[in-house]
Amino acid sequence: MFASHYVINHIYLIFKKGDLEGTKELFEKFTHRYSGDDELDALYKRFIKASEQKNKEELSEVKKDLKILLNTRKFKETSGGVSPTAGLKSRRPGIDSWIKLV
Repeated sequence: MFASHYVINHIYLIFKKGDLEGTKELFEKFTHRYSGDDELDALYKRFIKASEQKNKEELSEVKKDLKILLNTRKFKETSGGVSPTAGLKSRRPGIDSWIKLV
């Protein structure tokens, strides 16, 4: 399972504010929760390396790539790539038939 665009947006907003410690905590929390999300994990590793080296250029690139990932996930979730109710299907078969998605 991969992180939704809501999760990535949460990380991005904290990162955008310049709170590197808060960003690190969120990255750790969500990369642990979504361990199968290789794209998020790769960004986390780049973020850690750049923040340890205090490389502002790389941090800027990570922020840009995080925004790209956010937009990509948002597009996939709203254009038929992944249903927003995909996580519920195992618990509630047929959920898409009785929930009208806007």
